[in-house]
Amino acid sequence: GRMSPSPREREILACAQRGMSCKETARELGITSNTVRCHRRNVMQKLGTSRIVVAVLAAREKGLL
Repeated sequence: GRMSPSPREREILACAQRGMSCKETARELGITSNTVRCHRRNVMQKLGTSRIVVAVLAAREKGLL
């Protein structure tokens, strides 16, 4: 199966769940927006989707959020 999201990826998903943009997430977590985008890409791949909204729903369904 796919690997589970890392703790950082879960934080990124939690921010996405709150409707935060990459820029807002970056500010909140003290990292760059490029890093946020990279984490989003990785976690979306792990959850089998190319859309962050779908990744958030999948994570919620799996009890990761």
